[in-house]
Amino acid sequence: MRFFGVFIEAIKKLAVAGVVSASFMALTSFLACVIGAADIGIVISYLIPYITVPALVICAFGFLFKRKSCDVFFAMPVKRSTLYFANMLSVILWTVVSYLLPF
Repeated sequence: MRFFGVFIEAIKKLAVAGVVSASFMALTSFLACVIGAADIGIVISYLIPYITVPALVICAFGFLFKRKSCDVFFAMPVKRSTLYFANMLSVILWTVVSYLLPF
């Protein structure tokens, strides 16, 4: 139960960054269809994850860069491995959602 709760909180924490990355993917596929330049749209859709995935990871693990946030997260009765896997799974989930949204 603790993993699921931490996972839900990580998804909520990444909501803004995940929606932005999904909207970029949807916008590039839409513009590729409207303009008719499918080759450019495919290239851009392959390049966007190189920007959005590191941004999602930085947002997920941003608490490690602030002293007070780090103390709060590590004071919780949750293992560090649970925090890590919940955050990484939320990044993977938002990445998959951003890829599947345009289709």
